[in-house]
Parts: sequence; structure tokens; C-alpha cells
Amino acid sequence: MTKIYLIGIPGCGKTTLGKRAATLLSLPFFDTDQMAVSKIGGIEPLDPFRPKFHQQMYYAQIESISEIAAMDDTAIIATGAEVALIPSCVKDMKSSGIIILLDRKPELAKRDISNTQGPRWVMVGTDNNPDRSLSELATEEYFRDIHAYRSLCDYKIENNGTEDEGTAQLTDIIRREIDLRK
Repeated sequence: MTKIYLIGIPGCGKTTLGKRAATLLSLPFFDTDQMAVSKIGGIEPLDPFRPKFHQQMYYAQIESISEIAAMDDTAIIATGAEVALIPSCVKDMKSSGIIILLDRKPELAKRDISNTQGPRWVMVGTDNNPDRSLSELATEEYFRDIHAYRSLCDYKIENNGTEDEGTAQLTDIIRREIDLRK
């Protein structure tokens, strides 16, 4: 069975569209950010600014992708933004499924991040400046990582419209892939 991995910058719609598509297609849904936070025992408000937290999240993301790749069922997976840049995760994703990039204009991603009630953090490597918001980091990540995301993906969705439009594009791709693999 194939896995459908959703990649992209924070705020591009991985979780939102992934959950919606999973519901419409009656498929399991996994969020590797949530899995990783669970593996490290939760998150405290200042954790995103601690280097140890980023190291823990890095390894928890690798473990989460490895576990999902080994599962027998078809599933939709929203990955952490950094997962597509970790070689072992890329290998597991490529060998167990397809990768769909949700490409969203940075200004739309920033707007959506500002409106979310969820976590507002990303793994920022050694730059632990607490004065930088997730929306600012999303823009920086877009320009830094978009070429890697585009070269890795099997499909790309321009997710700049409504949630319904993005969900329709995503479900169409997933249905085609499932039909091809029957």
C-alpha cells in the first residue's frame, strides 16, 4: 500500500488539506509534528528556543517517518517542514509512497500561520532568536527550501486558493495514484 506524504513550508496546508482528504477518502491520517511532540513528551512554551528541543524533534521526526513507512496501510501523512530535507526521511518516503508538495505563496502561508490556534514553531537549527515569528521563518524557509521541495516531489499543488480547491486537487491525485497501484 502506498503512503501519501505532504511536504511544504509551515502554513502551506499540509495538515488542513491532509485531514480533509483523509476524511473524504476514508484513509488514515498522520501528522509527524504531532507524533514527534508526543515522542518527546510534549512541548513547553520556551522549548522552540532551546537547541536540545530541536535535536529531539529532529530524531523524533526521523523515527515517525520510519514507523509510518513500515506500515502496510495506505495513509495520508502531513510531514514537518524539515522532514523533506532529512536524507533518511526522503529515502523512506520515496520507497514507501508518493510525495506531494503543497506550494503556497509565502504571504498566504504567513497569514494562515497568524490565524492558527496551533503551535507556532519550527525547527530553526542553530538560530534560536526568540524575536522571530513562525510566519517570518516560513517566508525564509520558502525561499531557502523551495527548490529542494520541488526536486523531491512527485506532484505539486499550487495551494493558493480555497481549502475546497486545494482538497479537490489533493483528492484527485490520491485517487489516481490508488487506482494506478491496484
